[in-house]
Amino acid sequence: MTTSVPSPGKTVRLKGTGSTPDRLLDLAIPSSFVDRIIRPKETSTITGRSLASIWRDEKAGNFPSRIRLGANSVGYRLSEVMAWVESRQVVTPENVRPVAPGARRGRKPSATREG
Repeated sequence: MTTSVPSPGKTVRLKGTGSTPDRLLDLAIPSSFVDRIIRPKETSTITGRSLASIWRDEKAGNFPSRIRLGANSVGYRLSEVMAWVESRQVVTPENVRPVAPGARRGRKPSATREG
């Protein structure tokens, strides 16, 4: 898998955390932090995906591979994770398709028992 490293000092869009979960924050990554190792929890925060989703995509070859840091710890290269984020398609009205227009969403009604 070929990855590109974001330019030093490039402004990247990250999903906010804490009191502003829906707001996007601008973060300028200094050149000294481009290749640092980040732990899975930080990877989840950067990508906005659960640890399970990251693990599934990693096993399928759709996410950067983890690096073993010790007997019980792993991490990811920040540059590879940021390259993965940059490679995601931006959602626009043209590339969004509705989920079964007119269909009801949610659980199907359960069959009623007669008794």
